[in-house]
Amino acid sequence: MIAYLVDADLLIDLLNGFRPTVEFIAVLQQPDDVFTTAAVAIAEAMTGIAPARRPDARAFLATFVCLDATRDVALRAGELRYDAFRRGRPLPAADALIAATAIENRAILLTRNRRHFQSTGATVLGPS
Repeated sequence: MIAYLVDADLLIDLLNGFRPTVEFIAVLQQPDDVFTTAAVAIAEAMTGIAPARRPDARAFLATFVCLDATRDVALRAGELRYDAFRRGRPLPAADALIAATAIENRAILLTRNRRHFQSTGATVLGPS
């Protein structure tokens, strides 16, 4: 079984039926795999959803296991932000929480924004 954590950018792509992302996820999907997302990624994805589309978006997002920001996730996110700042590449809080959620839950982070997460220690995959 493989656990994947889907970042906000891919959640938005999936909500919009963006074919390359839909195909990317379809290729990865195996019967025992688990597709998760972080609570903060859901918040980011919902930011751009018009009121008329919210019921469908909520129903779609409910198909993912939602991983909350636990104390360990928060501690790891703070450490990631500190390290990134020291390297001269500040990491936004949302990205740090998403990376930390993936790391703490031993999930592979799926995103188009691989560059954002390259130095976090998270295992990252994305569509070409």
